[in-house]
Amino acid sequence: MWYFFSMTRATAMPTIVVALVLLFASCAGERKGKTVESAVIVLIDTCRYDEVGKVTAAGPVTPNLDRFGEGAAVFTRCSATSPWTLPSTASILTGVYPTIHGASGRYPDFTKIRSTVPTLAEVFSDAGFRTGAFVNVAFLDPVLGLDRGFDTYDYVGGSNRKIRRAAETFDAAGDWIDERKNDRFFLVIHLFDPHMDYDPPPPFAGRFLAAYEGDRTPPFTDVKKWRSEAPGNVDALEFARDLYRAEIAAVDEAFGRFVDRLDKAGTTGSTVVVVAADHGEEFGEHGGFEHGHTLFEELIHVPFIVKVPEARFVSRVESRVSLVDVMPTLLDLLAVPAPEGLNGESLVPLLEGRKPVTPRYRFAEALLYGEDRKAVIGDRYKYILGEGIPAGILFDLDRDPGETRNLVGIDPEKTDEMNRALREWLRAVLRRTNSSMNSGERVDMEKEVVEKLRALGYVD
Repeated sequence: MWYFFSMTRATAMPTIVVALVLLFASCAGERKGKTVESAVIVLIDTCRYDEVGKVTAAGPVTPNLDRFGEGAAVFTRCSATSPWTLPSTASILTGVYPTIHGASGRYPDFTKIRSTVPTLAEVFSDAGFRTGAFVNVAFLDPVLGLDRGFDTYDYVGGSNRKIRRAAETFDAAGDWIDERKNDRFFLVIHLFDPHMDYDPPPPFAGRFLAAYEGDRTPPFTDVKKWRSEAPGNVDALEFARDLYRAEIAAVDEAFGRFVDRLDKAGTTGSTVVVVAADHGEEFGEHGGFEHGHTLFEELIHVPFIVKVPEARFVSRVESRVSLVDVMPTLLDLLAVPAPEGLNGESLVPLLEGRKPVTPRYRFAEALLYGEDRKAVIGDRYKYILGEGIPAGILFDLDRDPGETRNLVGIDPEKTDEMNRALREWLRAVLRRTNSSMNSGERVDMEKEVVEKLRALGYVD
């Protein structure tokens, strides 16, 4: 173990403070108007930040998301809490970091959300909302606790070679909304398409390959082999990235149709829509391939767009935010009191154009494989500490967005500042977990689920 801290139990918030929090939450709902009645989260699996809004020689990759973002708030510096699906998605649904919510692990020891941690769906359900989710990967299996609080949890345990595509998922979600459009609802839509195998449907498969002269046979059936061989094969990485990009373009087209359907259903004017990704994807930037193995930006810098009907919010937010902020933000916007103990903060002040008065640090952890590491990310600097790097590594993301120059030893003052912020956060985490860095309750994955994880390349 590479960290040692002294721990004390967190004290409960005084009753009067709780009352004030509930009062302010109610007032916030009134301030933002009564038209906001429902919320939808669209979560695109494995979608890099730099693919949304990208324009190529073949045209824009995400024209529908781009148009959607023109009337929304785009957060340019959003960090995922983890570089793989289970802990990252669980952070969205709980508002806390992976070690606290507990849903994480490495095969065969996968763990579920702690029973003591409330979920966003449970909070909305208790407030009288209809709740639904349409999800498409084995790491969102109900056995892992992500279904808690959902009236409908439509789970399809997709693998690399067999998925429910975005268009079908959006259609099912649209049908669900049509049946509940007169109620307040909370809906999560998870789209698995950009994940390997990178097999975009027609007519997208060749869209970004016009300049590519290599073999166009998809070579991605052996994930473990590609993790070891792809980083050194420039042509293969180029081919993979173009097919991956086409998958995102296919999701974008389906998203555009879904937004049109919301308009026709008459729910657009009363529904907050959040678009985000659970993590990104590496194509050799730091000598690796796919995801789950590092905390570099290609894996944890994610797109994050919030569209609130009839709201006069800023269109672009540069402050550092995190996926743990999704839960408190939605609860604030819909005037639902938030539970105590969230790591995230409501982003409404940033949406209103107010600048933070203190540094905004966000954190990332819970690797699926590789050396154990944790990161603290500020508006400009990022510091990673863990096994194999006892002094840590420090990057200036403004000057070095590709994270190629380690500033530890060059800027000792900033290194000390970021190291201190990370260790203070870890102490707080340990107070919440009774000094344990272990995750939540271990679950026995059914044989069918294990086979799907093997197809994803996560299981030997």
